[in-house]
Amino acid sequence: NNFLTSTAGYLHSKGLQLEALKRALVELNQTLCSPPLSNSEVVRIAESVARYPRGASLSLPSDAFRTAG
Repeated sequence: NNFLTSTAGYLHSKGLQLEALKRALVELNQTLCSPPLSNSEVVRIAESVARYPRGASLSLPSDAFRTAG
């Protein structure tokens, strides 16, 4: 949930519109999250983040895409 919310904030700040944001988060959820969240939860995250104005203080941590190992 935290990873997807942070990623959503970053993508939203870069201009991704709501529908594209939903698609991106669903894909990330399915490929990177274990266990994945339900699609309805992912959509709620996208809709929640998209309510913020662009440029709001939501950012992706520098290590968000680092993999273990």
